[in-house]
Formats: sequence, structure tokens, C-alpha cells
Amino acid sequence: MTDSVKIRRAYTDTPYGQLHYRYAGVGEPLLLIHQTATSSYAYEPVMRLLAQSCRVMAVDTPGYGMSDYPTNREYTAADYGRTFAAFLRSVGIERASVFGHHTGASFACELAAAFPEMVDKLIIDGTPYWENPIEDFLSNVHPIELRDDGGHLMETWRELSGRIEPFFPRPFSEDTLRTLHWEVLFKLIAGERYHEAYVALGHYDIMSRLPLIEAPTLVMSGEHDGLRRTVEPVAAKLKRARTCIGPGGSYLKTYEDPEALAGVILDFLADPGV
Repeated sequence: MTDSVKIRRAYTDTPYGQLHYRYAGVGEPLLLIHQTATSSYAYEPVMRLLAQSCRVMAVDTPGYGMSDYPTNREYTAADYGRTFAAFLRSVGIERASVFGHHTGASFACELAAAFPEMVDKLIIDGTPYWENPIEDFLSNVHPIELRDDGGHLMETWRELSGRIEPFFPRPFSEDTLRTLHWEVLFKLIAGERYHEAYVALGHYDIMSRLPLIEAPTLVMSGEHDGLRRTVEPVAAKLKRARTCIGPGGSYLKTYEDPEALAGVILDFLADPGV
């Protein structure tokens, strides 16, 4: 049945530049915000399932995928939140539920905190949080250094393939190789600026923003996700939240078990229980 779901692509103009997005289905709107440094492409497997119940949209974060680079060189988490609010307005949506994964989870939180009237229900999966984000996080974030021998291309492949190998064992299947190919390309498309969303995240005081969120929220993580540890501290700061340890845990979580992930999302949207 999901093979018949047509995922379409489009651009929309916002004050922050052109944003590229994928969309499918009809019904209540659901916005998907991806992690860095991939794109809305990562959501295609789960979109095919969600589209049977929702009007689902996955937008490329500014500077990633096929969206314009941020107009402000030093984009902050607040800027990303405003951009996603502008995206919803540009496609004629006043209020939507929102799902965010990793970096996208933090930006989804900022959207919900800054624009509570626009977020119906919130699902955050693997929400980044550090006691000391500047020292513990930003010191390990570096831009891609372009090399005339193309060494940065192979380095990117080795890095991403190493991150998924525990979840997609070698020898990689044809589907895994194809997915890895696109994920490497999206990181390379972001290029020397691929790290900028991480920098914004490192300066983001998420714990001071969480109490501003009015939407019922599901705080979730994959069992083997490195951010599993943040589920309880994040949920404790929210007014209306419950937690879930769900499927997957790799960099490519939406490909691991899209059926299970879609089930968790749709169950919460149908009955938040908080």
C-alpha cells in the first residue's frame, strides 16, 4: 500500500530564503524536522506510512539538502525556530504537530517554545542536551576541509559508514549502500558550512526553553541512541510530557524500522495521554 503513496517535492519562499520540502497525504498537518547534516530525504520511508493518516511535510533545514543557506551567517537556534514558523505560514498552515530528530528535536523545541500557538503536539526523538554544551560539544565540531586530492570525500564516507555499521552490519546491502551514498552526498552538499547547525545547537540553552512549551510532548529515543540519557532530564522540564524508548538508534534511524517509528508517532498523535 505504501508503494502507491506519492511523495512530492516543492520550494516555498520565506523571509529566510527558499526552503525545499517533501510532502504527502491529507489530514491534520505534521511537520518533520531532520537531524544534521542530512535532509528531508531521510524521512521518505516513514512519510509513506504517516501519509496514510496525516498531511505530512518534511522540510530541508536552511543550509542543508536543497534549501538556501541562512541569510544570517551566524544562525542561532532561535533563527531556526523562526524559519520553521515561516515555513508553516508560507504553505498556509496555522497550526501543526511537529516531530524532530536529534538536531531537529532541538529546533522543534524552539519552534514550540517561541510559537506555542503554532504547535499542536510535539514529538522529540534523541534531544541533544549537555551540562556544558560549549566545552563538551563545540570543541569536537569542525567544518569540512576541502582538499585538492579529494581526501575529504573518502573521509566523509568512512565516518558515516562507521557510525551505521553497528546497526547495518557489513557487507552492506544494496539498500544500505544507496542510503549511505545519499547521506554522504547531503553532508558534502552542506560543505564547509555543514557544522553551522551544530554550532547553533551548542549555544542553545534548551533547558531554559522547555518550560515554555505548551504542547503535549512525547520525549523518545532509540534504545541504543547516544542521546538515550537525555530522555528523563528533558521530560522533567516540560509541562505535559511522557516518555518512550522506541525503535532504532543509529544515525539513519528512520530507515531502521519505519513501521515501528510511524506507529509510535501516530499513536501519540491520536492520544497524547498527557
